[in-house]
Amino acid sequence: MNIVPVFNTIKDIYEVPIGMESYMVRFWIKNILGNILLLLPLGIFLPMCFKRLRSFKSTVITCALVSLSIEVVKYISMYFGNFRSCDIDDIILNTLGGMIGFIIYKVINKKVDLRIEF
Repeated sequence: MNIVPVFNTIKDIYEVPIGMESYMVRFWIKNILGNILLLLPLGIFLPMCFKRLRSFKSTVITCALVSLSIEVVKYISMYFGNFRSCDIDDIILNTLGGMIGFIIYKVINKKVDLRIEF
């Protein structure tokens, strides 16, 4: 479990075994982009579908709570034999994805009305 933001990633950069550099770079890119892309659609669809979530703050808080919930489930599942790691960096990157999604929503919504009421 990593509770110090970015520390393990920076530490891993300095501890890459010789010959594994390109593999690790691909791994980090997949990890970072994957975590950002995971909640990016949520950042688009929350304000599109729910009137109460049309502010940046409410969308970011919701995305952060969803990400935290995912990490809590991963942490609890470790006790049942699932070896998924729980990482604060995932929460930060998932939330960043939600923020980017919200910005995309705002940019597109200026040109086309994307709102769907539930």
